[in-house]
Amino acid sequence: MSPEYSIILLTVFAGAGQGLFACLVAGDALGFITGAPMDINVMLAGSVVSLGMTIAGVGSSFLHLTHPERGIKTIKQWKKSWLSLEAILLPVFMGFVALYGFLAFSGADTSLRLAVGGLGVISAMALYLASGMIYAAVPYIKEWSTPYTPINFTLIGLASGGAVQVGLLRFLGGSHLTSLVMIAGLLAVTFTAMVVKLAYYLRNRRLYQPLTIQSALGINHPDIVLMDMGTGYMHYNTKEYAYKGYKNSRETIRIASIILLFILPLALMTIDYMPLFKGEVTGAMAGGGALALITAVSMIAGALMERWLFFVDGSHAQNLYYGGSKDFVTANPILQAAKKGA
Repeated sequence: MSPEYSIILLTVFAGAGQGLFACLVAGDALGFITGAPMDINVMLAGSVVSLGMTIAGVGSSFLHLTHPERGIKTIKQWKKSWLSLEAILLPVFMGFVALYGFLAFSGADTSLRLAVGGLGVISAMALYLASGMIYAAVPYIKEWSTPYTPINFTLIGLASGGAVQVGLLRFLGGSHLTSLVMIAGLLAVTFTAMVVKLAYYLRNRRLYQPLTIQSALGINHPDIVLMDMGTGYMHYNTKEYAYKGYKNSRETIRIASIILLFILPLALMTIDYMPLFKGEVTGAMAGGGALALITAVSMIAGALMERWLFFVDGSHAQNLYYGGSKDFVTANPILQAAKKGA
């Protein structure tokens, strides 16, 4: 499938914003339980950054709409469309984030703030599910049609957003226990996300494609090729449903995304985690904030590459009609022979 960069930005930045808020509320709850409340500056900064990242993602999603003013109509199909549910849940989630930040700023009762934060986390989890199921519910794209899709959206969003929240905590200061638990939790989530993502890639490499040109014709011969794809020009189906760019570089990009999204952050977080585990520091640590910032930037960059690969790896079954299956490579010979501009 052709990658839509506005949707890549939406899923990565909004997903990270959701993950950031989930980690923020978890840290707030931990501070409440242990009697070491989270600093108000951390709560305010986390709310603002989470809301900002989500708004940036939502704003970018309008770039691929020919008529953005019709975007509101997407909510009308909420009973049978995951896209409609996503369009409803996004403002609901942002509303909870804004309200949580306001309650933190106004010094409202902690129980009320945590209740609002808990509802925000529930809406974030529902939003992950809706966003992932938009693609997992398409049976004609086998690479997407799997439970791995919403699970990956959730884990990668939690990991990348959690890295940003830990960075804020390390820069603005936090209790020793909160920092320790959040980094340990982030290590666990990131490692789990890596295992699930690698399992997803392995599953797609072994993917059985029952549809071939031979099966479509009912002729079992290895040398059947398309001589003419039935159109003299490239159109929507041939452009959007099969992406031919960077074929020789995709595996390199895949390795780079795994390094930036998983391996490098795991290494940096382990380095950051050890002094805390030994009890050598409390609150913000000299150098620790820098490591946390590098971790967050690395994970966001890796997530952008991972989401790009998610889209370009998808191959729609309709490509068989135009002479391609996993890789759409057949071009119209008449079009190739035509003069430039014809």
